[in-house]
Amino acid sequence: MSILFGILIAIILYFRIKRIIKIFFSLRFWLGLVLNGAFFYIVSLFFSDMVETLSYYIDKYIHYFAIEDLDFVAMISAYALCFIVWVFLCNKSKAFATPFIFVLSVVTLGLVIFNISDGFDSSFEDGDNYDSNDSSSNQTWIDPHEVRGYERSDGTYVESYYRDGDGNTNINRGLDEGGGYYRKY
Repeated sequence: MSILFGILIAIILYFRIKRIIKIFFSLRFWLGLVLNGAFFYIVSLFFSDMVETLSYYIDKYIHYFAIEDLDFVAMISAYALCFIVWVFLCNKSKAFATPFIFVLSVVTLGLVIFNISDGFDSSFEDGDNYDSNDSSSNQTWIDPHEVRGYERSDGTYVESYYRDGDGNTNINRGLDEGGGYYRKY
């Protein structure tokens, strides 16, 4: 069953990657990229004027905001206006929307790949429960224990302490109190 599931996922990934490549090499994508670039260039040229104009009209007709908040409200309004215009242009032109679709396709493909592999997370975090008999992991369970004092190679003496895996030698937790930890081997 898992082999069939793996084959199905491979087929889906193949067609998604094929679609992304098709979008990338289409004239519509590059035209849309130029259109989006032009749109955001024009927005960047006139954005400060938009904020200033909106600030004036908000102050003139709406006396709700303090002077300190006025510029912030005008800036948020200008961003919202630009976003509405951008969405309108995406609805009117497939070429305008194609770069956005491309980016979404690449991001969702990345999410699918990372989800399939469990995010390439090979480390065990605190709170994860793993069976000590699981031979597929490179972890071994260590019970809480006393570490006898010893002398390091540089001559420093290390006092004995209780190792329970919580990182704090002042708190000694037994196995029944949540002590113990996994260690890579």
